[in-house]
Amino acid sequence: MNKSGISIILPVYNRIKFLEQAINSVLKQTYQHWELIIADDNSDSETRAFLNKYPILDRRIKIYRNPKNLGLFANLNKAISNAENDYLFILCSDDYLLPNCLQTFLEFQEEYPCLLYTSPSPRD
Repeated sequence: MNKSGISIILPVYNRIKFLEQAINSVLKQTYQHWELIIADDNSDSETRAFLNKYPILDRRIKIYRNPKNLGLFANLNKAISNAENDYLFILCSDDYLLPNCLQTFLEFQEEYPCLLYTSPSPRD
């Protein structure tokens, strides 16, 4: 695990009209040490095709697809298990981040570490 990085979890299920804004808001962050895990919960073919371009544009973007719809919480848990950083940030598909959001998030977590929970890694 990399303590200075942030894993952003983006659960997706057929929300194509919102996804471009959400993903582009991550790409425009001032803080650059992040990974974006797109957790596709068996979306339709249009959404899958739309998402396929992003890992090509930026290698920090990863797509994990479920072979069947698991529902939000199982999808989130599966995505979190693939996170490579200690800091987790959940981004809903119809939300977007202001450009300094991740930097502010990280500064707050480092200033107030008692509010941070990190689970033990099976790799530790």
